[in-house]
Amino acid sequence: MSIVRPRRVIDTKGADQVLAAAETAAVKEGHRVVMTVVDPSGEVVAMRRTEGAQVASSRVAVDKARTAAIFVRPSRDIEEQVSSGRLGALALHGAAALTGGIPLTVDGEVVGAIGTSGETPAQDEAVSLAGAAIAFVTFLALAIISPRGMGMGDVKLAAVLGLALAYQGWGRLFLGFLMSFATGAIGGIALIAARRAGRKSEIPFGPYLALGTAIAILFGSPLVRAWLPGFDPKYLR
Repeated sequence: MSIVRPRRVIDTKGADQVLAAAETAAVKEGHRVVMTVVDPSGEVVAMRRTEGAQVASSRVAVDKARTAAIFVRPSRDIEEQVSSGRLGALALHGAAALTGGIPLTVDGEVVGAIGTSGETPAQDEAVSLAGAAIAFVTFLALAIISPRGMGMGDVKLAAVLGLALAYQGWGRLFLGFLMSFATGAIGGIALIAARRAGRKSEIPFGPYLALGTAIAILFGSPLVRAWLPGFDPKYLR
């Protein structure tokens, strides 16, 4: 049995894509922020700032991103632990109890994280999420691993739709792409059953991305209430 395994890490090109989408969202809202992408160890890969961002935000953005990367969770979780009374979380080495850091994952593995600082906690986190980082990196990985199954056109469309979904909340972002895969699977099975496609046929995924996004935006809350009665729909916003 091997004692080592390969590990995926976000590179400069991927970080630039993440920051470009986040910067677009920040500029649109007039936010003066610094955005940083780090690797899984918390080391800086790339950084951007919008006009007028304060100098102090540079270090804070790194702290938020590093927290999300090394603790494999949004930095909001650490802040909420402290706010709820678990002051021991302040002693966690390398942890910044500040909202705004979001891990970037591919197939459940953290490949890096993005942190934003300069505005309110909610606005900082929204910029990180609006980068559609999780969706873009996932679809980019799929395109690299299986070019026949996922083209770069699908990757670019996923980035745009992910941006639109992230504006509506992280929950709706995940729901949108979940519905895209679900409708894609159903559509693929239907085409095979109707003998209009084979198991190795190339089926465009773009229409299912658009359909999944529309379902999440228009019917997200009713679907969640029906499937998960105990889930609070406020997390879709």
